[in-house]
Parts: sequence; C-alpha cells; structure tokens
Amino acid sequence: MANVNDKENKGIYIINRGTDKAWDYWSDLKMGHGKLIPSAEIIPHMIAGIKFTGEVLAKYQVRSIGFSGHSLGGSIAQIQSIRFFDYKKGLSLAPTKCFEPFGTKSEVDPSFGFRFKNKYYYSDINLWKGFRSQVCNVGIDWKCNSWQELSDRLIHKYQRNAKFIANNIKNFIRQGDIIAELSAQIGDSIKLATNINNNYYNYIPQQTSGLIAVPQFLFELLRRLTIHKIGWYRYNAYAENGDLIPNQIDKKNLKIFKLSANYKDIQSFREAFKDDN
Repeated sequence: MANVNDKENKGIYIINRGTDKAWDYWSDLKMGHGKLIPSAEIIPHMIAGIKFTGEVLAKYQVRSIGFSGHSLGGSIAQIQSIRFFDYKKGLSLAPTKCFEPFGTKSEVDPSFGFRFKNKYYYSDINLWKGFRSQVCNVGIDWKCNSWQELSDRLIHKYQRNAKFIANNIKNFIRQGDIIAELSAQIGDSIKLATNINNNYYNYIPQQTSGLIAVPQFLFELLRRLTIHKIGWYRYNAYAENGDLIPNQIDKKNLKIFKLSANYKDIQSFREAFKDDN
C-alpha cells in the first residue's frame, strides 16, 4: 500500500475478508472439491469479488489497483488478479498480497489439461458445455463463445499469461497451516516459521496408520487452525516500506500483547511463531 504522503501512486487496494459465516465454510468445501473432481468451477464469493471490482473501476478514475485478503479472501484476491491484470489501458496492477489463502491454481490450471496448436484443452463435468466446445473445435459456427462461462475465460487468460500473473502474487504462509497447505498456490509462497515442524500433508501419513490415530488426527486439526488467523500478522515485523520481514517479531506489539494475554493466548502465540524469533 502507498504511504499517505506518496504523490505518485494513485490507486486503491481491495481487501477481501476471510471465512466468517456458515456460507463461507460451504464455499471452502466447494473449493476443496475442485481438487478432487475435474471441474473448472469458481465459487460465488469469487464472482462477487470480480463484480465488485468492476463496479469500483467503472465509478472511479483509478490508475492502479491491487488485491489482498486472508484465507478465503486471499483466494478471491488471486482470482481477481487474473481477471483484472490487463483490464484496460492506463490501469496498472499493484502487487497482490495474500495471507494463508486457499490456493486457487487448480481453478485455472486444471490437472487434466494440455496445449495443442495454441489451444488449451481441459476436462469438465459439464457434458453439454463440453459438447458445444467440441462442435466449435471441428469448425462448425455455432455461437462458439456462448459455451464459455467466467471460469473458462479465467482459465484461458491464466494459460496465456501464467508467468506474468504469478510474478505479481505473493503468498504468506505459516508452516503447518492446514488451509494454505491444502492446495497449490498461484504466485510465490513465503513460508513463515512456526513451532509446527511439518506441513499437514506430511503429518497425515505419519499419524493415520490405524483407527487409534483418529482422535489425535482431529486434535492436530484444531491445533493447526489456531495459527490460521490474520491477527497474528500484527506481531510480524515490517520494514519501513511496508514489506513483511519473515521470521521477525514486532517487539512493540509483543509487549502490548503480553499485557493482556492469558495462558491460552500465550500457548497459541508460541504455536504461531518459532521460538528462535
């Protein structure tokens, strides 16, 4: 974000909130199912984020726009970056900053996809849409753009500009965070050290060799959710230009934290930040 005295940057950042209500958790599950089923579906929250951004750009004369968010909000920010990175002439895209997002790479880079003669082909569970696309592919002029939904247009835009888009996105991920480590991210991922020594994918096969491991598996899930909070970033250190300094703590805010923290708060803090910090 630009400093208040910065006279050169004339833009805005759209900050998307994370999972908060029951409907949001349902959206998290829908994103999760996209990792298991070959579907190019995007969730309503992402559509709303794109629509809101379009309305802002239509109403205001913005030179630069950026996106950010935590958890589900970070997922929305990744998709917004794809949609608006080349929106119109004279509008530049500021760096996208995501905090522990649910990675959205599979939404725009399907597992079952390949490129052939400058075209990108991918699988989808919508058979009618697939039929219409193939009819157009063989050269029959049958409203060939009508089968493409927003999710399809995002896929094609990402496939044409993947490197440029990824270079503009930075994801901050705490080691062991179950949400951020569940799926592949778009962009560069910066790991922040915690007192959880492995990621969740490594933990599962270590602990689920038998039914007796199930209770511990559930306790570990709750433990890892304690570090999945935007509030912990209050205690990370930042440079004068606003950049987060990995694995350093803001000592001033830490002193304030100690004044009111109870035992549970302190235990959670020790999970979120490596002892060496």
